Amino acid sequence: MLLRLHQLTDREREVTQLLLTGLPISAIAERLWITPETLRGHVKAVFAKLGVNSRPQMAALLSHEPVVSPSSSMR
Repeated sequence: MLLRLHQLTDREREVTQLLLTGLPISAIAERLWITPETLRGHVKAVFAKLGVNSRPQMAALLSHEPVVSPSSSMR
């Protein structure tokens, strides 16, 4: 449902679900019968619509977890 709120297309939702599994780009592209370059275009569109820059940020957003920046450290 959250993916629908961000107005992702059916293909973008499919890509997002596969990205969340942790599969590499090449494996996802193969599974979807598209080139890695085409997949990267879908990933770029998904990230733009969700307002994220990486898979971890996407996963955090979609799981409602706070994103911890890499520069944060335990004190």
